[in-house]
Amino acid sequence: MSSSSASDAKSSYHIGVLDKAFSILLSVADQPKTAVELAEGLGLNWNTVYRIARNLEDKGVLTQIDGKRFAINLQVFQLGAQLRESALVDAARPILVSLAAETRESAFLSIRQGLRATVLHRVESPHPLRLSSRVGSSRPLHAGAMGKLLLSYAPEEVLEQFLRTPLERMTGNTATDPEELRRQLAQIRADGLARTVSEHTDGSSAVAAPVHGASGKVVATLSIGGPSERIATLDPDALARSVCDHADQLSATLASSDLL
Repeated sequence: MSSSSASDAKSSYHIGVLDKAFSILLSVADQPKTAVELAEGLGLNWNTVYRIARNLEDKGVLTQIDGKRFAINLQVFQLGAQLRESALVDAARPILVSLAAETRESAFLSIRQGLRATVLHRVESPHPLRLSSRVGSSRPLHAGAMGKLLLSYAPEEVLEQFLRTPLERMTGNTATDPEELRRQLAQIRADGLARTVSEHTDGSSAVAAPVHGASGKVVATLSIGGPSERIATLDPDALARSVCDHADQLSATLASSDLL
């Protein structure tokens, strides 16, 4: 097919109103705007902008603030979060497989959702006796390596909000004193690594490292976990290097793909 034919075929699918709708969505994604502000900023007719915006509102894509300004609806942000999580899992899957094969312990990808740590993906250990956390399960941020790693890199306002909540004692090793937890989190940030023994579940140990997004912020954690007796027989430095190296590999993948 010639370049002109390809161009003609492509243009035959062009729908102008979708271009306008997409331009409106991009504009209000920056900040809420009135129909007048949208029309002036996009160089479009006010009636056209208003009709498209109201249709997008009817479909649940936009919402109106104070009956004047149009803004992105929460549902769209939730969909965006789901798409980002899916992209993160896709990037992490082969790295988790490698981490689990190298350490022979269960490997996990987790993110912070509000004041809890949520498992997005896992690859289980080949050992019959192994640590297993269901995908989609969540746990408090102060108990266990994955949660404490995520809490240690969370924004200050999140940390302060979390410390105002009762710190449940999961085991005898769970930190329930806010000041002691602060000290532990500061050490995790200094080490760039979290190691825990019997904090969330008696008899289990874990190691977690941060995963950085394209912006440099911590967006997730990679961790391994297993029975404390078995992990105690492994070289702790080699185990830490393996977790950190795989987390760095995932961070590099996210940065090169401009994901998250």
